[in-house]
Amino acid sequence: MKRNLSLLLPLLIFMLPLLQHCGKQTDDAAPAPISGLAADRMPYNDAICAFSGEQIRTARYGARVVNGTETLLFRSVEDMAGWLKANNKQPESLRLHVVDFIDGKRFIEVHEAVYLYSKLRPSPGGHHLSALDKSNEHMIQRVYEAYPGRYLSWEEMLALF
Repeated sequence: MKRNLSLLLPLLIFMLPLLQHCGKQTDDAAPAPISGLAADRMPYNDAICAFSGEQIRTARYGARVVNGTETLLFRSVEDMAGWLKANNKQPESLRLHVVDFIDGKRFIEVHEAVYLYSKLRPSPGGHHLSALDKSNEHMIQRVYEAYPGRYLSWEEMLALF
């Protein structure tokens, strides 16, 4: 029985965002565009990572850099950090966002997230990092139970690179 529960917990974590929307009335107003992209949603399968050159496919992962009118998309927070380092960019001069792992598509500002480092949860950039909205304490604990590791701040995560 205990083994079955450990197998079901990750599945439930992935299904929770879908279940949260059941029965809710939605506002059909379109989000404000940023350079032709929806302001708060990652366009999976329709964009190429500015760092790796690969198509952005993996739901729950991704990042965005906005510099004036230019918007760059990344398949993971690791790729965004790699791009910042490779291009000697100072994060303070840019608007940086990551995809909230819990929601699956929604962008949040990098300081609104905590970064789970867990060898049990692979990420597209290969560093096992997942960004979670730090205001969702309940789900932060649930994800940690499914994928034990350690949570990092934005600064601690950047120091890995």
